[in-house]
Amino acid sequence: MLNNNQVNKVLFSVLLMALFVGPFARNTYGQQQKSYYWNTIQNFRKQDSLQSLPQNAILFIGSSSFTNWHNAQQMFPDYIIVNRGFGGSQLLDIKQYFEQTVYPKKLRQIVMYAGDNDIASGASSAEVFNRFKQVYDLIRKDQPKLPIAYLSIKGCPGRARSIPVVKETNALIREFLAGQKNAVYVDVFSATMDSEGQPLKNIYVEDGVHMNQRGYDIWAKVLMPYLKK
Repeated sequence: MLNNNQVNKVLFSVLLMALFVGPFARNTYGQQQKSYYWNTIQNFRKQDSLQSLPQNAILFIGSSSFTNWHNAQQMFPDYIIVNRGFGGSQLLDIKQYFEQTVYPKKLRQIVMYAGDNDIASGASSAEVFNRFKQVYDLIRKDQPKLPIAYLSIKGCPGRARSIPVVKETNALIREFLAGQKNAVYVDVFSATMDSEGQPLKNIYVEDGVHMNQRGYDIWAKVLMPYLKK
């Protein structure tokens, strides 16, 4: 049986281990998180090196709702659309994209959709808003006058429990963007809800999270007036 001195020595050793191993573990975790979409982002960079992005293009950046919008260019034939959505991404992943990718200085506009995966993973409205601000500030640091359109987070039947947080987050972002220059909030949330405030079910595929063509038809109609020519 350990005496008091021996117990104190054991506790001291555990404390030292926590002090040294703890930061290392957090740093390792951060590196793993940061590198999760590394291959995807590097693939984008490779595409851009083989064929430079056209000037005056509209850059779509966001999660799978953009990834799955395969016919976005066809739906906006009068615009040059570059789709850089990558499925499963959260706002901090979008931030990583802008940190690692050199995009054209003569973009016409950035259209962003992200945040619903953050909420689905447990982030609060305040946390999502803070992450959005980080992305927004990063873009503004590089291109202070570039028009930005943010599509509101959708309230989908597959994530119905998250709708209250979605509403709170949308309200925070809408209020913030109302005070910004060259930035707009595009309300696709309201357009995809029924008269009783419930998400339309016929605009989603079986998982109740990703949209079918009917959903994208609604998005295109709402977004069109905000696209820059």
